[in-house]
Amino acid sequence: MEARLKKYFEAAEFLPPELRKYAHLLSDREKETAEEFRLRRGQPFAVSFGGAEYVPDAGKLCTAEHIAFAVSGASKGSLHAVCDSLRNGYITAEGGHRLGVCGSAVIKDGGISAIKTFSSVSLRIAKEIIGAGKEVFEYLSLLLPLQNALIISPPGGGKTTLLRDVVRLFSNSGARVSVADERGEIAAMADGVSGFDLGPRTDVMDGCGKADGAMMLLRTMSPQIIALDEITDPKDIAAVENAGGCGVAIIATCHAYSGEELKSRALYPELKRLFEYVVLLEGGGEDRRVKITRMSEL
Repeated sequence: MEARLKKYFEAAEFLPPELRKYAHLLSDREKETAEEFRLRRGQPFAVSFGGAEYVPDAGKLCTAEHIAFAVSGASKGSLHAVCDSLRNGYITAEGGHRLGVCGSAVIKDGGISAIKTFSSVSLRIAKEIIGAGKEVFEYLSLLLPLQNALIISPPGGGKTTLLRDVVRLFSNSGARVSVADERGEIAAMADGVSGFDLGPRTDVMDGCGKADGAMMLLRTMSPQIIALDEITDPKDIAAVENAGGCGVAIIATCHAYSGEELKSRALYPELKRLFEYVVLLEGGGEDRRVKITRMSEL
């Protein structure tokens, strides 16, 4: 619980002081379960937890200056330094917190080259829960050889937190684990040091695409396990397939509200072909449940 509060206050430092004071007014219980801070221009500051948004003061509206403060803090005052991730709508801040941004997109050569005039931001609070992956680790570690596993839950459902702890546990057990951390959310690297405990035998490649990162790790680090966050497109599937062809187990995450929704995705046939097991996170908070099943039995 103390670690969750620490992360909450750490994330709140990215808020301007006049909004930060509202974040500090929440009870410890609310702070422990908080997921995001929401700043929308012309709308009240909000904190989300349990799938709902709580507004501390309906009369206190967010301004362009409030949003600019959060963006500047997350980018350490240099939008140029984070332009690659910003084109994809987010900034990974120190400590693993993630600032999602909305605004006016600048289009160049058919793609988004920048975002200007920020209209809203969502600051997702990074969480480290030691022991969260114990059940999954114990199940997967009994499968020899190790099998590919896909962790699914809705956005904010705890996939990355679970994956991070599973990485730590495998690393502590003696396995060589590599992390292709495209968005910087798994390791939260700063000056070459992980912001989370990923274990003593974990190597991290962050800031590049999962496919490129996974191939680089395969060539240079001879991993036994590769961890990937948010499988979303065919390039990610290629990364899984290439790693599998080299005898490396993949543990990855994917957004889905249920197994049935996952099965409706265009990528599902490929996921079913490449992942032997699926880990479903159901419920939320203290009611969260972990269900592990074969992908073929979804």
